[in-house]
Amino acid sequence: DAEGRLIQADLLALARELAMSGAADPILFSVATLTGHVYRAHGPYTGAICNAAARPELDRLDVLAERCGEPMERVLAAGVVWRDGPWTATLRLRHMGARALDTLGSVRSRPATLLNFGGTYAVSRRLTLGLQVFNLAGSKGNDIEYFYASCTAREVLGDACGGGIDDRHIHPMEPRSLRVSARWTF
Repeated sequence: DAEGRLIQADLLALARELAMSGAADPILFSVATLTGHVYRAHGPYTGAICNAAARPELDRLDVLAERCGEPMERVLAAGVVWRDGPWTATLRLRHMGARALDTLGSVRSRPATLLNFGGTYAVSRRLTLGLQVFNLAGSKGNDIEYFYASCTAREVLGDACGGGIDDRHIHPMEPRSLRVSARWTF
């Protein structure tokens, strides 16, 4: 998901910084962001698995994670599937309520709701035609929203970043779009 990719990009940027600084004994973290699957498997807490070289860094990482906060306060995910003969239709709804973007709760995200539709028609045992409509309602909003200090690449390279500028970092929702598909089973 987009949030996972942003987190992984941040970690890769930090890894590059450490490598460029000539840090001795670099550490490699492997990160997975299948949050729903982790929650199902382990319950409502964060888990970390690391090798011996990374273990000393784990405590520091845990402290930083606790400081970050950003819990999702209200999330709703629902779906409906309808089947009748060769026809199948799905409707999926996802709502994320406003949440604190900083540890004080002074900056909050905007709520976002997304509705997607999918439909297929089995022409034969081998051929299935499909149509998907993403963002069916044409919602405007952000899939992901963060608040933190950042700098441009030029500022970083010129050593002119300082503490950065606090601001929102977002990944906007995609506009309404269609996908048409044909699947042939061999």
